[in-house]
Amino acid sequence: MDNRLTPFALLAALALVPRAAFCGESSAPVFPLGSTPGAPRSVTPSKVRGGSAERAVLTALGSIDSANASSESVSQAIVQLGSEAVDPLLDVLILGKFAEPVGEFGNVTRSVQRAHLSAMTQSIKLLPWESVRGIIAKRFHPSEPLRSRLILCRLLAEVAPAADLSMLGAAVSGDGKAIPRDAHRSYGTALARWIHRDPEAVSHFPELVKTVHPSLLRISIEALRGGEDEAALSAMCRSLGVHARYDATLLMEIADQSKTARRPAATEVLANIRPFVTSLDPNCALEAVSALGRLDDVGAVESLIAQMKSDSPTMRSRAKEALEILADERIGSDASAWANWFVAATEWHETVAPEVTLRLRNGPVTQRSQALLEFARYRVFRHDLDETIIEALKDRDEGIVIIACAVLGHYATVPATNALVEALDAESVKVRKAALEALHRSTGKRHGELRSEWIAAGFGTPTEDAAAAPTK
Repeated sequence: MDNRLTPFALLAALALVPRAAFCGESSAPVFPLGSTPGAPRSVTPSKVRGGSAERAVLTALGSIDSANASSESVSQAIVQLGSEAVDPLLDVLILGKFAEPVGEFGNVTRSVQRAHLSAMTQSIKLLPWESVRGIIAKRFHPSEPLRSRLILCRLLAEVAPAADLSMLGAAVSGDGKAIPRDAHRSYGTALARWIHRDPEAVSHFPELVKTVHPSLLRISIEALRGGEDEAALSAMCRSLGVHARYDATLLMEIADQSKTARRPAATEVLANIRPFVTSLDPNCALEAVSALGRLDDVGAVESLIAQMKSDSPTMRSRAKEALEILADERIGSDASAWANWFVAATEWHETVAPEVTLRLRNGPVTQRSQALLEFARYRVFRHDLDETIIEALKDRDEGIVIIACAVLGHYATVPATNALVEALDAESVKVRKAALEALHRSTGKRHGELRSEWIAAGFGTPTEDAAAAPTK
C-alpha cells in the first residue's frame, strides 16, 4: 500500500482541522503591541499541541519529504491554520525533529532540513505579527534553556519587525548569568541577519541595549557596525544613558567609530556625547573627549580647555590632542595658554573677520590672497567661514582659486568638500590638481581624479548627469 502523502491528501488533512483554527484564533493571549492583554478566547497551548492543529502542521511538514511538496505550498497550507500553528512550529524548531503521522501505521521521525526551516519561517512571516508576538513572548522566557532562546533569536531575525528588536535581547538575557562564549556566534549571526534584512533596525538599537546581557553588548555593536557607518554611529550615540553600566563601552566604541565616520558629525550625535566630557566615570570622560575631537566638534572647544586643568594626566593629554585636531594649533599643555588663544580667536571672529571678508570679495589680488591666508589661521571657525572661502573658487584669478582650494582642504567641512569635488571639473589643470590635493587632505581618501569617481564614493553633491560626467 502506498502511504505517501499527496498534495491532495495534505489539503484533506487540513480540512479536518476545526473551524476555529481557520478563523485565526490565538493559542496564547494575543494583543497588539502597547495594549493591555485581555482574557484569551483561544484554545490552550496544551490542547493545540495535542490536537488536530499540531497533526496538520506535522503532516504538512512531512509532505516535503513524502509527497515532494514545495516549501512554499506547505507554508501557504500551514498559514490557513492561523496562529494555532505557531506553537507546533516552535516545538519543531526547538527539538530539531518531528514525528510525521503516516496513516494507521504510526509516525515517521524526521530531522529538520533546510526545506522544513524555510517552510516554517515563511509560515510565521505570513501570519499577522500581532498574533505571533504574544505566543513567542510567552513561550520563550528566561527560564527556557539557552539553546531554545538562541533558536528564538534566529527566528526573530527573520520574522520580527523593526520595533521588536529588543526581543532579541530579551531572548538571551535569561536569569542574568553570563552567556557562554560559544553561544555568542549564534546570537551575533542572528542579529547581523536581522539588521541586514531590515536596515531601519539600527534606529531601534537603543531598545536592544535595554535588555541585552553585558557579555553580548560588544557582539551587538559588531553586528551594528557591519552596516552603514553613520547609521551605526547615530544608533550607538542614542543608546548612551539607556543603561549606565554600558556607557563606557559604548563611548569606547563610538570613539573608535569616529576615526572613520564622516566629519563633522550630525548635531544630534554631538549633543549625545558632550555631556559625558564631565562624567564622574573617568573612562566615559576620556572616550567622550577623544570622540569629540575626531568628530570635529568645534562647539566643544571651551569644555575641552576646561579639561586641560584636570588632575588626571591622561585627561589632560586627551584634551590637548582633541584641541590640536579641532584648532590646528600647537599651543602646548598649558590650559591658560589655550584659554588666552580662544579669547583672542573669538575676538578676531567677531570684530576682524567681517573686514577680512570684504577684502576677499573686493580687494586687489594681493589683499585677496592675504585674506585667504588669514582665514586659514582660524580653522576653528571653519563652519562659519567656509561659505566665504567657497565663493573665492569663482575668483577670476587662477592663483586665488588655488589658494582657496588649499584653505578648504584644511577646513574639511561638508560644504568645503562638496565644493572641492565640483572643482574637479574646472577648466584649469592647476585648479583641478589643487582641488584633488585638498580632497586628499580633507578626507584622507583617494578615489581617483574625476568628479564622477568622488560622487560614486559618496562625496560631493550628485546631479542627474553625474553618471554621464565627461572623462578627462
